[in-house]
Amino acid sequence: MLRGREIPWSQYYLGLAGLAGAALLAVQTGVPGFAAIEPLAVSVFTVTVFAVSALAHYYYCERARLGKKEKPPELRKRE
Repeated sequence: MLRGREIPWSQYYLGLAGLAGAALLAVQTGVPGFAAIEPLAVSVFTVTVFAVSALAHYYYCERARLGKKEKPPELRKRE
């Protein structure tokens, strides 16, 4: 369930892939400001950003998983 200004993770990863592809294309074609950057550096940065994002996604999903902390109301013993 999304709250407030959150975006779905699928859109986040799609946007991240688009930005990474655009940066690599800019480096390969020699766009001013990107020409001095090595393609390997962009690739390492991209892998790092995806790895950090995946860890954040995992942590977020583990925290938000239903039923992890307590039983649903219908399964709790009534006192």
